[in-house]
Amino acid sequence: MLTSCDAATNHPVTDSNHLDDNKISDIKESIVHTAFELHLNQYGVCRADIRLPNLNHDLPNADEMNEFINSEFRYILNMKDINDCQSSEGFDYVWYKYDYTVADFDGIYSIAVYSTITSSYGSYSPLNYVQSFYYDMNNGEILTIKQFLDKIGYSEEDIVNAYINSCCPAYTPNQIDFSQIFFYFDEHKDLNFFFNLSSIIQS
Repeated sequence: MLTSCDAATNHPVTDSNHLDDNKISDIKESIVHTAFELHLNQYGVCRADIRLPNLNHDLPNADEMNEFINSEFRYILNMKDINDCQSSEGFDYVWYKYDYTVADFDGIYSIAVYSTITSSYGSYSPLNYVQSFYYDMNNGEILTIKQFLDKIGYSEEDIVNAYINSCCPAYTPNQIDFSQIFFYFDEHKDLNFFFNLSSIIQS
């Protein structure tokens, strides 16, 4: 089961001072907008607080990027009212929380949608997940995760080592499966992790 490592442990990746809220807002608005927002709450049944992004329509390849984002969250986009709010996650009074964050590396963007599915009554084992989308505004290109990391000067090994330092220092890099690490960059360009040790340990 996916749990957070200290509630999404962050690992600073830059020595620069953190951006102020106004600057963060300007960065977000220059690249994305909230394309879907939903708030539902029927006591004892289901609760939802959801915001999902789309790339701004005037940017190159926006339609392709937005179709990619929307296809990953189709089940959420189809949620219109409380009748569509399913409790199939195994939580009583299930609470779906989705939001997003944007990190700007000099025109190279990470757009991360992070979610928590839990019980509104409280749960020791919420389901945490994050999915990131990458865009090069300088060239109008959608990026793969490897292309994104290359452009910001990071490697898979850097992510693995940062993960070990944050979550599981007893392990070595060859024991960790990079593809199973849930990570994202926040507005301050800090690296954050969700911890799921059982699936990332290489046998």
